[in-house]
Amino acid sequence: MLTTPVQTTLSALDLARAGRFAEIRDLFAPQLGAGPRAVPGTVTVPRAPGPHAGVVLLAGSGSLDRDETIGRKQPLKDIAWGLASLGIATIRFDKVTYAHADELKDAHDFTLADEYLPDAIAAIKLLGSTPPWPGTVCFCSVRVSAARSPRASRPPSRRSLR
Repeated sequence: MLTTPVQTTLSALDLARAGRFAEIRDLFAPQLGAGPRAVPGTVTVPRAPGPHAGVVLLAGSGSLDRDETIGRKQPLKDIAWGLASLGIATIRFDKVTYAHADELKDAHDFTLADEYLPDAIAAIKLLGSTPPWPGTVCFCSVRVSAARSPRASRPPSRRSLR
């Protein structure tokens, strides 16, 4: 018997439970990372008492903001709200190519490692060392950023930025 596939889409309203989480924008005093290429971001936290696991959300390829906004869609924001509603803290941040687009438009030596690793590592450190997060941090990433997640999660002695 043949069946017709049903396409289902979820929105932030389907995943999130109002009142179960809070968003802290631009928490990173005022940036995530250090130096001239630091980026702004958002932490989404459950309102329930901790400790909470943490998830670093990495945007895919292209010059994307922290929500991975494409038209009216904001998939990373939807994921953050859904996870926070389930008791999991998240951190997401503007990609350096979005936050510093003018500076980087002619940077021919800028690599994928430069684009992802410094900020992903800073996000790991933030979630892993700040109460109420007990140091349990993982990644949620798709497309190109999924290939960078394993390198960012390695101990510093085994990680290379190039």
